[in-house]
Amino acid sequence: MQVESFAPIADEHARVLVLGSMPSLASLEAGEYYGHARNAFWPLMGELFGFDAGLPYAARVECLKGARVAVWDVLQSCRRAGSLDSAIESSSEVPNEIEGLLQSSPKLGAVFLNGRKAEQGW
Repeated sequence: MQVESFAPIADEHARVLVLGSMPSLASLEAGEYYGHARNAFWPLMGELFGFDAGLPYAARVECLKGARVAVWDVLQSCRRAGSLDSAIESSSEVPNEIEGLLQSSPKLGAVFLNGRKAEQGW
């Protein structure tokens, strides 16, 4: 199945960028980054930056922006059966324009990669 990532959560004030590979099917269905109920991303971000991980998605996104954290994926689209990175068909990978994001967010000082596939795509 062909899947597409979301637009980045970012603004010109971001200091940190967290890069994943491609949202899971649960995330795609919810229309939210890290939308699977068991994903630790939001509880971890809430703990680190002092917000309730149970807030509505739009409020969590604003909390991340307020903490100067940007989120995106290394892939813009790909074909994948299921949610696993190992199921991504490498010949179908279309990368996101990470360089453009870095240029439009001049305060970015750190990039964190959320998994091996993100590291490979970086």
